[in-house]
Amino acid sequence: MSLLTPEPFLGHMGMGGAGTIRQLLEAALEERDIAYRTSAAITRISEESVETADAAPTPSVCSIIIPPLAGVEAVAASEGLANPGHMTEQMAKIAAADLAARLQGHEAPTAELSARCILDMGDRAAYLAVDPVRPPRNRIPTVSEGRPWLVAKMAFERAYLAFARRGKLVPTALGW
Repeated sequence: MSLLTPEPFLGHMGMGGAGTIRQLLEAALEERDIAYRTSAAITRISEESVETADAAPTPSVCSIIIPPLAGVEAVAASEGLANPGHMTEQMAKIAAADLAARLQGHEAPTAELSARCILDMGDRAAYLAVDPVRPPRNRIPTVSEGRPWLVAKMAFERAYLAFARRGKLVPTALGW
C-alpha cells in the first residue's frame, strides 16, 4: 500500500501544517508499513499504475483518487473573491456577514478561519484544532490522538448523517 499526495509534506492540509500533525502522520504510516510520497501530482491513472509528473509509475491494483478541492470554477477564477479553496462554509458565512453589515451601513466584522478535524487512523484517531488556519498563528495548534477520538469521530458521523437526512446542517454549537 502506498500514499501519493500533492502536499509538500504530510499534514500540510493546505494550511502549512499545524503543530505535530506531520510527525504523527509520518509515524502512523511508517507503523503500518505504508509507503508515502509527497509533492506527487498525478498525471495519469491506468489499470496497472498511477503516474506522477516527477517519478516512475507507482504500481496499483486498486486506487482511490481524491480530486483537489478547488471549489466552483467561476468563483476560483474571480480575482480577489476566493483563496486556495479552503474552509468554504466558514468563508461563505464570513462573506454573508460582511455583505449584510455593509448593506446595513455597519462596519463589517472581522473573522479568522479555524479548523477542527478528526482523522480516522483505523484503531485510533487524531484530533487537530487550528485557529487561525492561515499562518502566522498566535495560538499553538492542538494535536491529540487516541481511541476516544475514534469514538468521537463515529458519533459525529452519525449526527452529521442524521442532520443531513433531514436536510439540515449540523449545529455550529457542536463546535463543527
